[in-house]
Amino acid sequence: MGISLFQGWPLLWQMKIGVIDAAGIGMLEPDFGTNFNEANKRVLRKEIRKARKITKGIIGVNLMVVLSDFDELLLVAIEESVDLVSLGAGLLLKVPFDGLKKVSTKSIPIVFS
Repeated sequence: MGISLFQGWPLLWQMKIGVIDAAGIGMLEPDFGTNFNEANKRVLRKEIRKARKITKGIIGVNLMVVLSDFDELLLVAIEESVDLVSLGAGLLLKVPFDGLKKVSTKSIPIVFS
């Protein structure tokens, strides 16, 4: 069983820790107030690598399309070879699905009704 970076159904406590640990992404970095894009990218990369070290399972990242640094965070997830990204909270027209087809990272569009 791997560490889930998704929130949702009740999971094992170890999985919840992974979610809780990743919830403050970037905000605890000393340069967040002056350079939040770099802080977010740096911490996302660090959290993906930590998750990769403690599991042999699937690594997934939940990204909000509406974020101003969405493209950069998606690129970090792809560079770190996450297995999947869930994409929600925004207009999915700006998501580069064609580009995602060229890499091993799978995308899961989340559409709310």
